[in-house]
Amino acid sequence: MRLNPPTETRTHPALGLATELACFGAAGLAALALIGWQFEVPILRSPLRGLTPMNPVTALSLILASASLWALRGAKPEPGMKKFAQVCALLVAAIGTLKLFSALTSIGLPLDQVLFQHKLAALQQSNQMAPNTGLALVFLGGALLALSSSTLRARRPAQPLLLATLAMSLVALLGYLLGVRSLYRIASFIPMAANTALALLLLAAGALLTRPDSGVCKFVLSPSSGGVMVRRMLPAAIVVPVVLGWLHLEGQRRGLYENEIGTALNALVIAGILVGLIWQTGRSLEAVDRERRRVEEALQKSLKRQSRLLESNLMCVVTANPQGWITEANPTFLAMVGYEREDLPLRTETLTPPEWLGRNETALREIGERGAATPFEKEYVRKDGIRVPVLVGAGALPDADGEIVAFVLDISKKKQAELEIERMRMFLDSIVENLPNMVFVKDASELRFVRINRAAEELLGYGREELLGRSDYDFFPKDQADFFTAKDREILKSGSLSDIHEEVILTRVRGPRLLHTKKVPIRDANGEPGFLLGISEDITEKREAE
Repeated sequence: MRLNPPTETRTHPALGLATELACFGAAGLAALALIGWQFEVPILRSPLRGLTPMNPVTALSLILASASLWALRGAKPEPGMKKFAQVCALLVAAIGTLKLFSALTSIGLPLDQVLFQHKLAALQQSNQMAPNTGLALVFLGGALLALSSSTLRARRPAQPLLLATLAMSLVALLGYLLGVRSLYRIASFIPMAANTALALLLLAAGALLTRPDSGVCKFVLSPSSGGVMVRRMLPAAIVVPVVLGWLHLEGQRRGLYENEIGTALNALVIAGILVGLIWQTGRSLEAVDRERRRVEEALQKSLKRQSRLLESNLMCVVTANPQGWITEANPTFLAMVGYEREDLPLRTETLTPPEWLGRNETALREIGERGAATPFEKEYVRKDGIRVPVLVGAGALPDADGEIVAFVLDISKKKQAELEIERMRMFLDSIVENLPNMVFVKDASELRFVRINRAAEELLGYGREELLGRSDYDFFPKDQADFFTAKDREILKSGSLSDIHEEVILTRVRGPRLLHTKKVPIRDANGEPGFLLGISEDITEKREAE
């Protein structure tokens, strides 16, 4: 049994909503840019005056990437949606690849000029797709293609590609925020547009959230101590330096302080914030560690109790692997089958007689379907060849690769007691059957015959099958049956033995017979009369002789 269970990823509907919002946000930015080109609204092409507007082909690529990501959201996309996502992702990667090829080889491929060609030509500065935008599209398209794959191995490249896209877009946005052109522009090429960088950031983050059960997201979203620390520290590690860096540069530009003072203040503030975060995180991790130690101590105590229970003589406990080998057994089981611990592992078939192998297969099938088998009786063969009847209950161990635990109860004494009871019943039946006097038993509620012996059949002239389940009214005249019934009710009510010295009954073959009858109520577990026992002696010949 594992002390530390495997870490589970936190899943929440908010993750799916975040992916959908990322698709809407990126597609919205791209659509606004296209509308801006169509109707010549500069603020829609670029949110800030003087910045590079989003290229129309870039906008189209971002819409295709948003459509691909939208189709891939959810744990199991439908085959048709997956095919659509793959086509869109392939187009995005192809557009980025062609742009990179054109930038690296200086071969003019006017791919980024096919939309709104005349409006692009009328601009004072040429508007092309930036090389870093093309590279980000290649990474994003490749990641979406990998995410659409059905195998885990083929999906592995998606994580590094998305992280690269995320990093490129973050660097570009940071450059715009801090006013550092080299962060969003490569050499003399046109820079990546700010709205393009934001759209790429949204798509990369949304794509990462589509598979929260693997890679970076699995670690960040896990409830483990590491996941908690990352969720607390990561936002601060990104936001705090950026904000303080912007404040530092902005204050320096406005002449509020010199570079040395700004740098020192920046370092002090970052150090103070990090110390505070580390202190708070440390306290939280300490609380988590205390709780973990408490749980482990409780688990250890529970394991010790279970171990003492399993090692006791109360019940046999065995563990078997999927191949049918008994790998562990407590002393009670080993003593029952006559083996030593050194004999382990043991084949289940070695201990099971051939006629019981089919019942074993039924139990294994039930465990596979429901996780547990219906308790059943079988026999084990001891090492000395003696058979031992047992009652078995078995189930699958959780997180144990198909291992099975079985609780076995030795029912030899129970079987012996049942055999003894059966022998005693047959002995008493033999006595009752061979008594020379008539013996009968009636139920107390309806006074119907529930038991008779051979002497009763011979005396009354009726077969056993004719008498059982019937009452006196089925065999005797009504006045005689009324007398018998009234007498029986009186005896049941009194609860004591009744000795009827002489009574006449009309038999089927031998005519009227004179009987000496004794009747006594038989009480149930609650002390109430449940049956009426009667013994009758035929004294006809005796009275005639007198």
